[in-house]
Amino acid sequence: MIYNTFRYIFFIGFCLSPFKVRSQFSNFKSHFFTMNNGLAANHINSVSQDSSGYLWLGTMSGFVRFNSSGFSNFRSPFNPPASLRQEDVQILLKDSEGALWL
Repeated sequence: MIYNTFRYIFFIGFCLSPFKVRSQFSNFKSHFFTMNNGLAANHINSVSQDSSGYLWLGTMSGFVRFNSSGFSNFRSPFNPPASLRQEDVQILLKDSEGALWL
């Protein structure tokens, strides 16, 4: 689990890095995602992956699901009782049954 967490942190850090990385693979492409691409915030606090392969990102503006083609942002502008009380998601954890906890 720790290995996967570091792998996803590296992936997101690499995507948000302003530096170009040279690789031995000449056909490797990198993509940089920002709020202009639909990300809820430019700063990511936590990363987790569910059993379906979605990446879940905890940001200061709620949590985000990334499916390799786009972002789905989950936040509550009106704060109803069944929503997030605070949009700043610091930690995402997956339990042994695969449930994601904020």
